[in-house]
Amino acid sequence: MLRCVPAPPGATLRRTRSLCLLTVLVTLAITQVLLRRQPNATLNSALGKTTGHRSHMFSERLAPEQPLPFYGAARHISDQRRAPETSPSSGLGIPESAVAAGEPATHDGPAQVRSGHAQPGGGSAGRPTERLLRWDRAVPEASEEQHRPLPTEWLWRRYREQRRRREVLTAACRRFNVTLAGGDGDGCSPDLATRGGDTKCGLVEEIKASHLSSAPRLKALACLVNKVASTSLLGTLLKLEGRGVPVYTNSLSSPHADAAILRPEPGELEMARQKYIKVMFVRHPMDRLISAYEDKVMRANHTSLLALREAIFAAHQHRFILKKAITMYSNYPDKKDELSKAYYAELADYKKETERRNNVPTFQEFLDFILSGQLTGDSFDSHWTPYWRQCAPCHMNYDVIGKLETGTDDFKYLWHLLGIYKTVGIPWLHGERRPASALDGRLRAYLGPLRRDSVQQLRRLFRPDFHMFGYDWRVMLDLSGHCQRRQPCDLE
Repeated sequence: MLRCVPAPPGATLRRTRSLCLLTVLVTLAITQVLLRRQPNATLNSALGKTTGHRSHMFSERLAPEQPLPFYGAARHISDQRRAPETSPSSGLGIPESAVAAGEPATHDGPAQVRSGHAQPGGGSAGRPTERLLRWDRAVPEASEEQHRPLPTEWLWRRYREQRRRREVLTAACRRFNVTLAGGDGDGCSPDLATRGGDTKCGLVEEIKASHLSSAPRLKALACLVNKVASTSLLGTLLKLEGRGVPVYTNSLSSPHADAAILRPEPGELEMARQKYIKVMFVRHPMDRLISAYEDKVMRANHTSLLALREAIFAAHQHRFILKKAITMYSNYPDKKDELSKAYYAELADYKKETERRNNVPTFQEFLDFILSGQLTGDSFDSHWTPYWRQCAPCHMNYDVIGKLETGTDDFKYLWHLLGIYKTVGIPWLHGERRPASALDGRLRAYLGPLRRDSVQQLRRLFRPDFHMFGYDWRVMLDLSGHCQRRQPCDLE
């Protein structure tokens, strides 16, 4: 800081100001000469501490960010870690990085990739190197069956079925006291919705343009839910809107990479809600959850999905191994050496166990991971976010509520309403349809071994979907063995 030289005794105020100004000018002149002679050294000495501090600060902020483009969703996964309030693990011999990395603030993506697991191709998970080859703009042609007119009686049956589904939805919305964030919610926040009906707010829906796709040429507004024929529907909408689907050098194509193109603007959204045909598709909620696990965790055919596995393992290590060790050390601080050895031994045993199952997380570990996060549908969690949080069905007033279980009929009816039944092929016309007995077997195999507290969490988040869309929650509990037929059950 520049300081004025003190004025001699008896100097007038005017003379004092002149001396002060002269001091400032001389100091600035000397500084300018030094900068010309040694610009680098002077600037480095003057800015060295600042530059170093900012670099360190930015590295801390950016280090957790790991952009991982998931195939099929084209999302960036952000691992937002939360620093521990206390660090008793320092005396336990547990690295501080293990504490910080083990507990992600949100479970949108991987918390930490464990060492010893190489990524395919010898590189780390990162942006794909696939190159865009072309755009697939070929609209599927209508089948011979579509050239025949739909029977009037069939159309009336589909109309009555859609009306029945809307009535079931309306009754469930009243039952769960569903409100709209920023609307009739009386100050309720969507964050409160994760508590089920435990607050006066009940369930809180939020209408988000990012969750919707608008097709102005078709006058359609759709909530396309991942794992519910969203790829087929989105690809067709992109082609009909004149955009097309990107095809890459690895022969893979993902319309989700361009999904944002169909995102409605704020002004357009309100108009579309009033004038467009609004549509959403669902499937059995637990069948969708199991399908997400099999596709994104078990098969893991993309580099970033391998990182998702590591995130699940890291979350399990933090919740069931690290937290227990920290609690034990807090209770027995005089046994830190024994507890430290026990911690590392248990960690090694868990790593060996995961290697024995080819580093594939179990369905229980997958549920522990997703149920401990805030499911908003804004990131990769859209593959398992409940329908009521993703599509706001109680306030969107959908004209068509399709189900994959009746997908053949529901797609035909939707194509008829859009006026394209005779000209555009239905992408899911011959989609896979499993018999009900196959679904029953999947529910027994996956839900039966679950801990009871996990089923309680599933009830809190997903039971509204069952009631809103006509699926039987109690039958699923009976099939899983967590409840006995015709007997009272606290999970109902």
